[in-house]
Formats: sequence, structure tokens, C-alpha cells
Amino acid sequence: MRRFLDKIRPWMERIFALDLRSLALLRIGLALYLLWDLWDRGRSLEAHYSDIGVYPVAFLKDSLWTQGWWWEDWNIHWPNYWSLHALRGDVGWALFVFLLNALLLVGMLVGYKTRFMVLLCWIFNISLQNRNMMVLHGGDQMVRMLLFWSVFLPLGARWSVDGSCAIRRAYDAVVPTKIFSMSSFGLLWQICLVYWFTAALKTGADWRADGTALYYALSIDLYGTWPGRILRQFPTLCWLGTRSSLLWEAFGPLLLFVPIERVRTVVVLMFLAFHIVGIGIFMDVGPLSWTSALLWLALLPGSFWDDLAVRWNRVRAHPALAPVHAVYLHLLAWRNQRVAARVAARKPLPVLTPWLPTQLVAAFFIWMVTAWNFDANKYIPIQVRWIAAFTRIDQHWSMFAPYPTHDDGWFAMPAIWQNGKNEDFYTHQPVAWVKPANVNRMFPDERWRKYLMNLWMAEWRGQWQNFGQYACRSSAAHDAPGNQLKSVYVYYMLEATVPPGQVQPPPVKTFLWEHYCTPQEAPEHIKKINGIASTNP
Repeated sequence: MRRFLDKIRPWMERIFALDLRSLALLRIGLALYLLWDLWDRGRSLEAHYSDIGVYPVAFLKDSLWTQGWWWEDWNIHWPNYWSLHALRGDVGWALFVFLLNALLLVGMLVGYKTRFMVLLCWIFNISLQNRNMMVLHGGDQMVRMLLFWSVFLPLGARWSVDGSCAIRRAYDAVVPTKIFSMSSFGLLWQICLVYWFTAALKTGADWRADGTALYYALSIDLYGTWPGRILRQFPTLCWLGTRSSLLWEAFGPLLLFVPIERVRTVVVLMFLAFHIVGIGIFMDVGPLSWTSALLWLALLPGSFWDDLAVRWNRVRAHPALAPVHAVYLHLLAWRNQRVAARVAARKPLPVLTPWLPTQLVAAFFIWMVTAWNFDANKYIPIQVRWIAAFTRIDQHWSMFAPYPTHDDGWFAMPAIWQNGKNEDFYTHQPVAWVKPANVNRMFPDERWRKYLMNLWMAEWRGQWQNFGQYACRSSAAHDAPGNQLKSVYVYYMLEATVPPGQVQPPPVKTFLWEHYCTPQEAPEHIKKINGIASTNP
């Protein structure tokens, strides 16, 4: 058996080993994205992460935190979800946790005590996502998975303040160029699972039979772009796009198992182009294109960096690049001073080889994420199922699955203020009963878009009362007396997407909710809903 393992080990390393420079790129890219994400979420800090907003802490604890795993024989209850962000509901606490998270991300970005920083950033990311799940998009679980597997990998070995490889070189110790372990296997395997199950869940006729899935996806005005609107006018191109994207998701990851670095480079670059160019140009899916691209950074092989170094050495003397090279030399000199000080102090040598206990944990989670994607209820015993929810490795890759929606629309929210003003609650413009030119520009940001899209879904429609109460609380906190909100009415202009070539019917005005900020304003039929809870801000 050992002889067999020794024979296949070189082949396994060529497939599953990750270059330390690529891991450093993943660290930098992931930290930069998460810093931007914090800023983007922070624009709606009060609305999404405080008690003034749409998801008060009390409601969160009563609705989600009561869910969990209960074993009567053991008399144990373990909640599914937890959140440091929900320890308090005031805006000040939310701001403090956001700033602390940003500080940790800066440490991760520069590679300072990298493994510890990555661990803390993963914890804070789970906490942030658990605080308000209604604003999450598919890219959030991709980032969550990347952070999880990064905890087990040496992301700070290269291009970092830690300078682990530089320190080992100063000690004349062996300096590895790549890492081969259960955790490197786990990251590559996780990426494959994303695409394989995305393809497997696309079971609708739009994908498997008539090839109209791309046409219907491009017809969703919430994701609309002008190139996408042009492309959907050509059914044959949409059919080709449907077939090719499904085949690429299903079989493209298999090329990762070809033990040739040049092939790996081409596959990674093609997936980057697929997300950033192919999807990013024709559909406005928000940050999803960029989070999908982040998945592939760690898989760039060593030959990619070797070739890039050769090209850089040829052009770095160009006068236009002199400032960049000067900054690089300055940072390198500063890092080398730190290394020299560490060597002089005879501090312990950094260890980059995999540690057995962490690899056993990684192996356990490889099994768990695989079983979860197939069927958690069938393949994961209930006694350990809580681990997936608690660590948030629970995942479901259902992008446009089983088929893209065949209806679309936009929100219209007439609102009446005490001063008699009547306008749309969000846009502060006349109510859009007629379809706007750019539906996806009606939302303040991506998180609001996702929140309202979720409210339209049947399983979340019970949340409209929280939205109405938020509208009243926000107006009471920020508007002067006499100019505050009196009532808001929510309609969805439902528009069916017809097959190519058919005439588009007019949209259907669908009433969803009405909310009154004072009980005195509410009509009797509203007062009968939960007492007057739906009218009490």
C-alpha cells in the first residue's frame, strides 16, 4: 500500500498542491473585497444592522435563533445561528463591530499574524451574515467558504508582513514553493462542488430541453444591462449560451485534474473570463461575478508566476514603472529589516508544513461539505449536523436553478408624509407605475436590492411588517416633526416574461402591504391584523 501511495503522490501533488504566491493573491483579493463589502454594507448600517432597521435583534432571536438541533434523549439544544453583531441593537455597537472587522481585514491584507487574522475574519464574517440573512446573495456563501478553507492554509507565507518564507530563507531552512495537504485538496474540491451542483440543480426544461434559460435570465430586469438586452434579441445565441454555460459548469472543473500546469492556467483564466466578462457584461449580478472570480485565484499554478516574473524583469526598468518598482523595493527593505531583527532575536522558525490535527479536521469537513451538497438529512447524522450550521459550511448552489424565473417586475411604494407630500418611499420621485428604463437602478444599493427581492418571495413575505415598522422608525428618527411619514403602501408591478417572439402583456399591479405609522391613521381592516401590531412603529 505504501509503495502505491508513493507512486501516486507526485501525480496528486501536481493536481492538489497550491502555490504559495497564489495563496497570497487569494489573501489580498479576499481582504480587499471584504473591506469593500463592509463599506457597501455600512451605507445601510442603521437599516440592516440595528434595531431601528428592518431586522431588530429581538425579532432575530425570536425567529431564527430558536431554530436548531434538539435531542430529547440528551436534553441538548444547539442553535443554528449566532452573531456577535446581535449582542446589542444600537447603531453604535454595529459601527464598533464593523470598524473592528475592518481593522482585522487590514491585518489580513498585509499578512500580519495572518493565520490568526484569517480565523478572526472568518468568525466575524459568519457573525455578519447571521445578523441579517435577508440581504445575502450567492457571493456571500462563496466568500464564507473561501474564508473557512483559508483558515487551514498558509496565506501569509509570501507577500506578507509575517514573511514566513523570507525568515526560513534567512535561517537557511528549506523554503517550500507550494503546499500539499488535505486543506489544499479541500479548497480545490470545494470549488468543484460549487460548479458541479450548480449544474446538477439546473433541472428545468429551460436548461435541459429547449435551451431558453439564458433568454429568461437576460429578461430579468433586476439584472439588466444594455448588452444583455441586445443579446436576448437573438434566440440562437441565447440557445448557444445556455448550452455552453451548462456544459462548462459541469465539465470545466474536471480539467483541474489534468496534471499539467499550462492546462491549469488556461482553465483558471477561462473561468475568470466566464465570470467577469461573460456574465459581468451581460448581467448586473452585483458582486457575484467578483466573488466567483475570487474562487480561482488560489488555483493559479507556479508556472504562471514564473512566467510573470520573467516578463516583469524585462519591463520593470521602463520609466513609467519606476514608481511601482521603487515602492516594491521600499517594502522589501522594510520587510527584510523585520526578518533580520527576528533572526537576531533567535525567534522560532516558522512552520509551513501541514499539522496533522488540522488536516484531520480538514478531512472531516471535506466529508461534511460533500455530504451536505448531496443530501444532509440522508448522509449526515443528526448528532453532528449542527456543526455545519454552527460553522456555516452549510451551502446550496442554486444559481438560476432549477430554471430562471419567468416573471419579473419592479416595486412601487407610494408614501404619504405629514406635510402632504406623496412620492415613492425609496426613490423620492413620482411613483413608477410605468416601467423605468433601468429597474436595477431603483435600489439604493445591492443589499437593498437583495432584501426586496427576498421580500417578494413567498417564504419571506411575513417580513413586510418589519419593513413597515422600519419605515416609520427611520422617519421618526431623522425627519422633523410635521414632515414625518404617515403611511406607506407596497405594490409589485408583476410582469410575465413571454417566450421569444411573443407579445409582452402589460404588467399586473399586485398589492403586497400597507403600513400606518400611528394607530389613529389605520383603517379598521388593518387594526384587526395582530391587534394593531401592523400599525405600531
